[in-house]
Amino acid sequence: MAGDRHTPRIVAGVHGTAASDAALDWAMREARLRRAQLHLVLARDITACAWAPYAPPDAPGAVRADAAWLAGAAARASRLLPPGRVITELADGLPARILADRAAGAVLLVLGAAPSGFLGPVARACLRQAPCPVVIVARPATAEPAGEDATASLQDRLPGHVVRRRSVSAPPTRAARVNATMTATSALTALVHAAAAVIRCMASTA
Repeated sequence: MAGDRHTPRIVAGVHGTAASDAALDWAMREARLRRAQLHLVLARDITACAWAPYAPPDAPGAVRADAAWLAGAAARASRLLPPGRVITELADGLPARILADRAAGAVLLVLGAAPSGFLGPVARACLRQAPCPVVIVARPATAEPAGEDATASLQDRLPGHVVRRRSVSAPPTRAARVNATMTATSALTALVHAAAAVIRCMASTA
């Protein structure tokens, strides 16, 4: 799904978990900075029941619940972005395939992961298959999960297919930059002293 060809598009894989909330927050801010369109995709793997007969089929209200959550996420993003910059999609199928397909023509695909940085099968597949750069955002370990009830219900319906995330590294602190500079300076000084010793040795044997 492509937006205006003059407007960059960012795709965010969302699914109602705390990890997904962090990815949504990051994608919203990035879309505002880039003046981009934000495409929110909630991919539902309805094939899970076919491969696992013991898994209960989707309840009739599951689609309505997912659609309601997606509408809430769009409303949240719309408070930060100009009108018309947020589009949503509720798609059935293999999540990795759907996300990689929707990422065609996008400038970024944004996913979430656990605070530990563990990447699930969907995130790993997207890193291999997505036709655009993939950003994996990690929720801070101290953050409180958002929408705990919705998170539990969605995870129960999508076992093994929840998009995961990894930490986006923070910029180094001033102290870290100073330490790195001092380390490099010390190494250079040692190299100069070693070169001087070699020159003295060669001069004495000449």
